[in-house]
Amino acid sequence: MAGIAKWDELEEVRDLGGVLKIFTKALETEKMDVVVGKFEPGEGLPAHYHKEPTEEVYYVYEGDITVYIGDKEIPASKGTALLARPGVVHRLSNTGNKTAWIVFVHAPTVPGEDHLILV
Repeated sequence: MAGIAKWDELEEVRDLGGVLKIFTKALETEKMDVVVGKFEPGEGLPAHYHKEPTEEVYYVYEGDITVYIGDKEIPASKGTALLARPGVVHRLSNTGNKTAWIVFVHAPTVPGEDHLILV
């Protein structure tokens, strides 16, 4: 059966920066996490990494951001996708002048393990 999730029906997570909504439980995914973030200008996510074997893809749905992956500073705008490999420290900042919407996909995930490590 297909899972269905709607932005307005999900709980907000605000302790990392911006507004994050985790679609994973509502979609009943088993091997990936799906998160959507809404970041106002100046907001972002702190430096963090993901444990093996989890990779993270950022997809910029709307807005202009800067993503820092390892020692690289990467400007990204609507339609851009970026990959952060396991163990590589990364973060993002909305460096634009309007709201940025980002889709995050983490895969594969390990059930019961917290794969996000703040640095």
